[in-house]
Amino acid sequence: MKLEKLVGERFKERPADCVIDSHAIMVKGGYIKYMANGIYSSYLPLRRIVRKIEQILREEMDKIDGQEVQFPVVMPASLWDESGRYDSIGDELLRFTDRNNAKMVLGMTHEEAAVHLVREYAQSYTKYPFMIYQIQTKFRDEARPRAGLIRVREFTMKDAYSFHTSQEDLEQYYEKCHAAYERIFERVGVPEVVSVKSDSGMMGGNISHEFMLLTPVGEDSIDVHLTIADQKVEKVEIVGHPFTTISKNHQNDFAEAINGVVDGKPLKDLKVDKVAGASWTSDAFNKALEVARQEASIQ
Repeated sequence: MKLEKLVGERFKERPADCVIDSHAIMVKGGYIKYMANGIYSSYLPLRRIVRKIEQILREEMDKIDGQEVQFPVVMPASLWDESGRYDSIGDELLRFTDRNNAKMVLGMTHEEAAVHLVREYAQSYTKYPFMIYQIQTKFRDEARPRAGLIRVREFTMKDAYSFHTSQEDLEQYYEKCHAAYERIFERVGVPEVVSVKSDSGMMGGNISHEFMLLTPVGEDSIDVHLTIADQKVEKVEIVGHPFTTISKNHQNDFAEAINGVVDGKPLKDLKVDKVAGASWTSDAFNKALEVARQEASIQ
Protein backbone atom coordinates (compact mmCIF):
# COMPACT_ATOMS: atom_id res chain seq x y z
CA MET A 1 0.00 0.00 0.00
CA LYS A 2 1.27 3.45 -0.89
CA LEU A 3 2.16 5.79 1.96
CA GLU A 4 -0.37 8.42 0.92
CA LYS A 5 -3.15 5.83 1.21
CA LEU A 6 -2.38 4.94 4.81
CA VAL A 7 -4.91 6.12 7.40
CA GLY A 8 -3.31 8.46 9.95
CA GLU A 9 -1.62 11.84 9.97
CA ARG A 10 2.15 12.20 9.48
CA PHE A 11 3.92 15.50 10.07
CA LYS A 12 7.36 17.04 10.60
CA GLU A 13 6.85 19.03 13.79
CA ARG A 14 7.58 17.39 17.13
CA PRO A 15 4.39 17.24 19.24
CA ALA A 16 4.67 19.48 22.28
CA ASP A 17 3.44 16.80 24.69
CA CYS A 18 6.02 14.17 23.65
CA VAL A 19 8.78 14.01 26.26
CA ILE A 20 10.93 11.25 24.73
CA ASP A 21 12.02 10.64 21.14
CA SER A 22 10.29 7.28 20.68
CA HIS A 23 6.93 8.80 21.60
CA ALA A 24 7.48 11.71 19.22
CA ILE A 25 8.53 9.44 16.33
CA MET A 26 5.51 7.18 16.73
CA VAL A 27 3.10 10.12 16.77
CA LYS A 28 4.84 11.99 13.91
CA GLY A 29 5.11 8.86 11.78
CA GLY A 30 1.46 7.89 12.08
CA TYR A 31 1.95 4.80 14.25
CA ILE A 32 -0.24 5.70 17.24
CA LYS A 33 -2.92 8.17 18.29
CA TYR A 34 -3.68 9.27 21.85
CA MET A 35 -7.17 8.43 23.10
CA ALA A 36 -6.96 8.80 26.89
CA ASN A 37 -4.34 8.79 29.63
CA GLY A 38 -2.23 5.68 28.99
CA ILE A 39 -4.50 4.48 26.17
CA TYR A 40 -3.58 4.62 22.47
CA SER A 41 -4.98 3.48 19.14
CA SER A 42 -2.48 1.94 16.71
CA TYR A 43 -2.41 2.42 12.93
CA LEU A 44 -1.43 -0.16 10.28
CA PRO A 45 2.37 0.40 10.39
CA LEU A 46 2.50 -0.40 14.10
CA ARG A 47 0.11 -3.34 13.70
CA ARG A 48 2.50 -4.86 11.16
CA ILE A 49 5.41 -4.53 13.59
CA VAL A 50 3.38 -6.01 16.45
CA ARG A 51 2.31 -8.98 14.32
CA LYS A 52 5.95 -9.76 13.52
CA ILE A 53 6.88 -9.62 17.21
CA GLU A 54 3.92 -11.81 18.11
CA GLN A 55 5.05 -14.38 15.53
CA ILE A 56 8.50 -14.52 17.14
CA LEU A 57 6.84 -14.98 20.54
CA ARG A 58 4.71 -17.84 19.24
CA GLU A 59 7.66 -19.58 17.61
CA GLU A 60 9.76 -19.43 20.78
CA MET A 61 6.90 -20.52 23.05
CA ASP A 62 6.08 -23.41 20.72
CA LYS A 63 9.75 -24.51 20.83
CA ILE A 64 9.39 -25.16 24.57
CA ASP A 65 6.11 -27.05 24.07
CA GLY A 66 3.77 -24.18 24.87
CA GLN A 67 0.14 -24.40 23.72
CA GLU A 68 -1.57 -21.16 22.72
CA VAL A 69 -4.96 -20.46 24.29
CA GLN A 70 -7.19 -17.41 24.68
CA PHE A 71 -8.69 -16.19 27.95
CA PRO A 72 -11.54 -13.69 28.29
CA VAL A 73 -10.64 -10.06 28.96
CA VAL A 74 -13.53 -9.82 31.47
CA MET A 75 -13.69 -12.32 34.35
CA PRO A 76 -16.06 -12.89 37.26
CA ALA A 77 -14.76 -11.56 40.56
CA SER A 78 -15.48 -14.97 42.14
CA LEU A 79 -12.30 -16.36 40.52
CA TRP A 80 -10.27 -13.60 42.14
CA ASP A 81 -12.06 -14.08 45.46
CA GLU A 82 -10.99 -17.73 45.34
CA SER A 83 -7.32 -16.80 44.98
CA GLY A 84 -7.57 -13.99 47.53
CA ARG A 85 -6.33 -11.38 45.06
CA TYR A 86 -9.63 -9.54 44.61
CA ASP A 87 -9.03 -7.78 47.92
CA SER A 88 -5.22 -7.90 48.06
CA ILE A 89 -4.59 -6.07 44.78
CA GLY A 90 -5.03 -2.33 44.81
CA ASP A 91 -6.60 0.09 42.37
CA GLU A 92 -4.62 -1.29 39.41
CA LEU A 93 -7.33 -3.96 39.11
CA LEU A 94 -10.41 -2.45 37.46
CA ARG A 95 -13.54 -3.73 39.22
CA PHE A 96 -17.12 -3.23 38.05
CA THR A 97 -20.59 -4.80 38.13
CA ASP A 98 -22.62 -6.02 35.17
CA ARG A 99 -26.35 -5.38 34.56
CA ASN A 100 -27.22 -8.26 36.89
CA ASN A 101 -25.13 -6.67 39.65
CA ALA A 102 -22.54 -9.45 39.45
CA LYS A 103 -19.01 -8.39 40.36
CA MET A 104 -16.56 -8.50 37.46
CA VAL A 105 -12.93 -7.56 36.80
CA LEU A 106 -11.04 -6.42 33.71
CA GLY A 107 -8.05 -8.73 33.24
CA MET A 108 -4.70 -7.30 34.31
CA THR A 109 -3.21 -10.80 34.49
CA HIS A 110 -4.68 -14.27 34.03
CA GLU A 111 -3.41 -16.73 36.64
CA GLU A 112 -6.94 -17.31 37.89
CA ALA A 113 -8.25 -17.88 34.38
CA ALA A 114 -5.43 -20.32 33.63
CA VAL A 115 -6.26 -22.43 36.68
CA HIS A 116 -9.96 -22.33 35.80
CA LEU A 117 -9.20 -23.53 32.27
CA VAL A 118 -7.21 -26.62 33.28
CA ARG A 119 -8.43 -27.58 36.76
CA GLU A 120 -10.47 -30.57 35.50
CA TYR A 121 -7.92 -31.57 32.85
CA ALA A 122 -5.03 -31.51 35.33
CA GLN A 123 -6.47 -33.99 37.84
CA SER A 124 -4.29 -36.83 36.50
CA TYR A 125 -0.51 -36.92 37.04
CA THR A 126 -0.12 -38.30 33.52
CA LYS A 127 -1.07 -34.90 32.10
CA TYR A 128 1.93 -33.10 33.60
CA PRO A 129 3.97 -31.11 32.86
CA PHE A 130 2.36 -28.68 30.40
CA MET A 131 2.40 -24.99 29.57
CA ILE A 132 -0.27 -22.73 28.10
CA TYR A 133 0.22 -19.18 26.87
CA GLN A 134 -1.74 -16.38 25.28
CA ILE A 135 -1.21 -13.02 23.57
CA GLN A 136 -3.99 -10.88 24.94
CA THR A 137 -5.09 -7.34 25.75
CA LYS A 138 -4.53 -6.35 29.38
CA PHE A 139 -5.68 -3.35 31.39
CA ARG A 140 -3.96 -2.07 34.52
CA ASP A 141 -5.10 1.22 35.96
CA GLU A 142 -1.57 2.57 36.40
CA ALA A 143 -1.24 5.56 38.68
CA ARG A 144 1.18 7.40 36.40
CA PRO A 145 1.24 6.44 32.72
CA ARG A 146 4.19 8.12 30.98
CA ALA A 147 6.24 8.59 27.83
CA GLY A 148 3.90 7.27 25.19
CA LEU A 149 4.04 3.47 25.15
CA ILE A 150 6.71 3.18 27.85
CA ARG A 151 4.10 2.93 30.62
CA VAL A 152 0.47 2.56 29.57
CA ARG A 153 -2.79 1.31 31.06
CA GLU A 154 -3.96 -0.84 28.14
CA PHE A 155 -1.41 -3.05 26.40
CA THR A 156 -0.84 -6.38 24.65
CA MET A 157 0.93 -9.00 26.74
CA LYS A 158 2.24 -12.49 26.16
CA ASP A 159 1.68 -14.39 29.41
CA ALA A 160 2.45 -18.07 30.01
CA TYR A 161 1.43 -20.50 32.75
CA SER A 162 3.14 -23.84 33.34
CA PHE A 163 1.97 -26.68 35.59
CA HIS A 164 4.24 -29.22 37.31
CA THR A 165 4.20 -32.00 39.88
CA SER A 166 7.44 -30.98 41.63
CA GLN A 167 9.45 -27.87 42.46
CA GLU A 168 12.48 -29.39 40.74
CA ASP A 169 10.59 -29.83 37.48
CA LEU A 170 9.24 -26.28 37.75
CA GLU A 171 12.72 -24.82 38.20
CA GLN A 172 14.10 -26.78 35.25
CA TYR A 173 11.31 -25.50 33.03
CA TYR A 174 11.84 -21.97 34.37
CA GLU A 175 15.37 -22.07 32.93
CA LYS A 176 13.96 -23.11 29.54
CA CYS A 177 11.58 -20.14 29.64
CA HIS A 178 14.39 -17.80 30.64
CA ALA A 179 16.48 -18.96 27.68
CA ALA A 180 13.47 -18.54 25.38
CA TYR A 181 13.06 -14.91 26.45
CA GLU A 182 16.75 -14.26 25.81
CA ARG A 183 16.29 -15.60 22.26
CA ILE A 184 13.20 -13.42 21.81
CA PHE A 185 15.07 -10.23 22.72
CA GLU A 186 17.93 -11.24 20.41
CA ARG A 187 15.54 -11.86 17.51
CA VAL A 188 13.62 -8.59 17.91
CA GLY A 189 16.89 -6.64 17.94
CA VAL A 190 17.25 -5.80 21.63
CA PRO A 191 20.17 -8.01 22.73
CA GLU A 192 21.43 -5.48 25.29
CA VAL A 193 18.79 -6.35 27.89
CA VAL A 194 19.99 -7.68 31.23
CA SER A 195 18.20 -10.23 33.38
CA VAL A 196 17.67 -8.98 36.93
CA LYS A 197 16.34 -10.92 39.89
CA SER A 198 13.13 -9.30 41.05
CA ASP A 199 10.26 -9.49 43.50
CA SER A 200 7.40 -11.71 42.30
CA GLY A 201 4.96 -9.37 44.04
CA MET A 202 1.29 -10.11 43.49
CA MET A 203 2.17 -12.88 41.00
CA GLY A 204 3.55 -15.07 43.80
CA GLY A 205 6.35 -17.62 43.63
CA ASN A 206 9.92 -17.52 44.88
CA ILE A 207 11.84 -17.12 41.61
CA SER A 208 11.43 -14.10 39.36
CA HIS A 209 13.48 -12.11 36.86
CA GLU A 210 12.92 -8.89 34.96
CA PHE A 211 14.60 -8.05 31.67
CA MET A 212 15.81 -4.46 31.81
CA LEU A 213 17.35 -2.16 29.20
CA LEU A 214 19.79 0.60 30.07
CA THR A 215 18.34 3.78 28.55
CA PRO A 216 18.34 7.51 29.34
CA VAL A 217 14.54 7.46 29.67
CA GLY A 218 14.46 4.69 32.28
CA GLU A 219 12.77 5.25 35.62
CA ASP A 220 15.72 4.06 37.74
CA SER A 221 18.95 6.09 37.76
CA ILE A 222 22.10 6.65 39.81
CA ASP A 223 24.32 9.70 40.32
CA VAL A 224 28.02 8.86 40.44
CA HIS A 225 30.45 11.22 42.21
CA LEU A 226 34.12 10.34 41.64
CA THR A 227 37.13 11.74 43.48
CA ILE A 228 40.25 11.35 41.30
CA ALA A 229 43.85 11.81 42.44
CA ASP A 230 46.84 11.12 40.15
CA GLN A 231 44.41 9.68 37.61
CA LYS A 232 43.29 7.04 40.10
CA VAL A 233 39.94 6.61 41.82
CA GLU A 234 40.23 7.84 45.38
CA LYS A 235 36.57 7.69 46.39
CA VAL A 236 33.15 6.92 44.92
CA GLU A 237 29.81 8.21 46.14
CA ILE A 238 26.58 6.74 44.74
CA VAL A 239 23.22 8.51 45.03
CA GLY A 240 20.39 6.29 43.87
CA HIS A 241 17.06 7.33 42.41
CA PRO A 242 15.06 4.08 42.42
CA PHE A 243 11.51 3.70 41.18
CA THR A 244 10.75 0.49 43.09
CA THR A 245 11.78 -1.11 46.39
CA ILE A 246 13.62 -3.85 44.50
CA SER A 247 15.62 -1.22 42.60
CA LYS A 248 16.38 0.57 45.86
CA ASN A 249 17.80 -2.61 47.38
CA HIS A 250 19.95 -3.29 44.29
CA GLN A 251 21.29 0.27 44.29
CA ASN A 252 22.06 0.21 48.01
CA ASP A 253 23.95 -3.09 47.66
CA PHE A 254 25.98 -1.64 44.81
CA ALA A 255 26.76 1.58 46.68
CA GLU A 256 28.05 -0.36 49.68
CA ALA A 257 30.33 -2.59 47.60
CA ILE A 258 31.70 -0.38 44.84
CA ASN A 259 34.46 1.42 46.78
CA GLY A 260 36.08 -1.88 47.68
CA VAL A 261 36.25 -2.73 43.98
CA VAL A 262 37.50 0.49 42.34
CA ASP A 263 39.34 2.49 45.04
CA GLY A 264 42.98 2.98 44.03
CA LYS A 265 42.39 1.76 40.46
CA PRO A 266 43.46 3.87 37.45
CA LEU A 267 40.49 5.62 35.85
CA LYS A 268 41.85 4.85 32.39
CA ASP A 269 40.24 1.65 31.02
CA LEU A 270 38.46 1.04 34.35
CA LYS A 271 35.37 -1.12 33.93
CA VAL A 272 33.43 -3.19 36.44
CA ASP A 273 31.44 -6.39 36.01
CA LYS A 274 28.49 -7.13 38.28
CA VAL A 275 29.56 -5.88 41.69
CA ALA A 276 26.44 -6.29 43.81
CA GLY A 277 22.76 -5.80 43.28
CA ALA A 278 21.64 -5.86 39.65
CA SER A 279 23.94 -5.98 36.62
CA TRP A 280 22.21 -2.94 35.11
CA THR A 281 23.59 -0.85 38.01
CA SER A 282 27.12 -1.88 37.00
CA ASP A 283 26.32 -1.01 33.38
CA ALA A 284 25.12 2.45 34.43
CA PHE A 285 28.27 2.93 36.53
CA ASN A 286 30.45 2.07 33.51
CA LYS A 287 28.60 4.71 31.49
CA ALA A 288 29.41 7.23 34.22
CA LEU A 289 33.09 6.21 34.07
CA GLU A 290 33.13 7.02 30.34
CA VAL A 291 31.82 10.52 31.07
CA ALA A 292 34.37 10.98 33.87
CA ARG A 293 37.24 10.05 31.55
CA GLN A 294 36.05 12.57 28.98
CA GLU A 295 35.73 15.33 31.58
CA ALA A 296 39.16 14.51 33.02
CA SER A 297 40.67 14.24 29.50
CA ILE A 298 41.87 10.71 30.25
CA GLN A 299 41.96 8.49 27.16
